[in-house]
Amino acid sequence: MKSLRVMLQAVTNEFIRERLNDQVSEIFKLRDQYCHQIELCALASDTDNYNCFAYCFGISHSDNVQRLAKQFNIIPDSEYAHYLIDQVLEAVMPDSVDDGDYIIYISRGKVTHAGIYARGIITSKWGGHGHLWRHAVWEVPESYGDEVEYYRQLHNRDCETTYLDWVKKRHKVIATYSQQGHCA
Repeated sequence: MKSLRVMLQAVTNEFIRERLNDQVSEIFKLRDQYCHQIELCALASDTDNYNCFAYCFGISHSDNVQRLAKQFNIIPDSEYAHYLIDQVLEAVMPDSVDDGDYIIYISRGKVTHAGIYARGIITSKWGGHGHLWRHAVWEVPESYGDEVEYYRQLHNRDCETTYLDWVKKRHKVIATYSQQGHCA
């Protein structure tokens, strides 16, 4: 029998674009076979303008992030997550994780996914155009990797400031953007 994670990968790979809403029923069908805890939090239509990193780090509704995404196609991605980890995040041991802390999924040394921890359950967005789910730590598609790290939650403003710094250093567009009066 295939593992739940392999089956979740198959569902998230197969049910995309116009069939995206079918993911919900397919994932619920897997409950009979795997007794998983996965619950839908929000449909993709309500979360389409951000990815797992923007959601996790609390910057999905930031005007600055939205403008940079729209104007320059610069979105918070795994490189941003690595930058955040290297610059400001404080690692936490699994037995010291608090509600609101971040969980980062890693595959072959690369950050692949991020979510928010609360009472042993994770809330995360699966894919840039996917749904927002609540699930156990390892109830995620296989491609997210086999390693997790936990980090202490930051204030959303700190994540946004670090995002703008990352954009400035990596993309060199923020100076022009700031001169146009868009960023604080």
